[in-house]
Amino acid sequence: MSPPLSKQDQIAFYNSGLDVVSMLTNFHFYPSMESILIYMSAVVFCVLATLILPGKREPGAPLKDGSRVLYKTNGLSVILASILVYGLFGELLTVSLVWSIILTTILYIRGAFFIPEKERNFLYPKYNIIMNFWCGVELNPHFFGFEIKEFSYRPAFAMMSVLNLSYLFEQIRLYGYPSPNLVTFQAISFFYTIDAFVFEYGMIYMFDIIEENFGFMLVFGDYMWMPFVFTLQNLYLINDLSYNPIQTYANIAIFIIGYIIFRGANNQKFVYRQDPKKVWLGLIEPITLETSRDRKLLISGFWGVARKINYLGDILIAVSQSLPCWQSPYLLPWLYPIYLTILLLHRAHRDNERCKEKYGKFWDEYCKKVRWIMIPGIY
Repeated sequence: MSPPLSKQDQIAFYNSGLDVVSMLTNFHFYPSMESILIYMSAVVFCVLATLILPGKREPGAPLKDGSRVLYKTNGLSVILASILVYGLFGELLTVSLVWSIILTTILYIRGAFFIPEKERNFLYPKYNIIMNFWCGVELNPHFFGFEIKEFSYRPAFAMMSVLNLSYLFEQIRLYGYPSPNLVTFQAISFFYTIDAFVFEYGMIYMFDIIEENFGFMLVFGDYMWMPFVFTLQNLYLINDLSYNPIQTYANIAIFIIGYIIFRGANNQKFVYRQDPKKVWLGLIEPITLETSRDRKLLISGFWGVARKINYLGDILIAVSQSLPCWQSPYLLPWLYPIYLTILLLHRAHRDNERCKEKYGKFWDEYCKKVRWIMIPGIY
């Protein structure tokens, strides 16, 4: 196990600009056997917990052949059972990258050579190995009936929780108490994690699950990007002991607004999918626009305000997780909301093009009724 950074080394690191070069010179990235065992134990634990712990099976969105994948929604139990504390940031980062490459290689070989032709979904010609490796060749990979794609959110969120706690306890060790800004960030992050699995049934309708193949892009996102990038705020906050009550209250207010938009919009659409005639929360009638594909587009409630209103909520939540770093002169603590904004803007554009092709003139009519894409009055 690599020794923890001294207080002096940590301060020097944070004052150096929080750039990639500083990370490489201050953290140990060559994986030790301990870091490998810790990381893989966490993944294996999540697999076993998913198999053993009880959970309701929810049918996913219909596939091209009309069938539905059954997802076992016991992620909350898995997360609560898997919170451990460790601090091998650099080594675990390397292990997660290696594991992402190994898992993607297994998925690519399996998808390209060992599954029925009808289950393959090559987005590029078969000879374009690099792009097919990146995007994946299968929408819903399974191993002996074990669903891999939706499951991968569990180790991602579990690692996030573990890394957050390791910084919290390290700050207490260094200064004797947790700082308000670190507590604010971690409270929002932990709430977001628990919420994701309390409403796990909604995850099976996410764009990633129903539209994206499971290749290196998503594998890397789940096993490395989420746990290590979504917790970068800790690198600044661990030595930030300042407190501004107005900033903290504003921070919490932005999170609450974002959460109401994000969870409210997603829940409204989920309720509509389960029962198209049900009045959401007993208040909002499900007003829809008919299409020629025997499908209806929801245009009431949140979905009458903007076509991707849930993306706005997600971005506000991400911003609220970086606002505790408001005094930082560096961009690194803001990488999560910056990345998420770019991702969702691009995804909104892709989805708009896909729906335009799918619904034709009905999509044009829908866009006239729901003018804004994500931010009412702006975009």
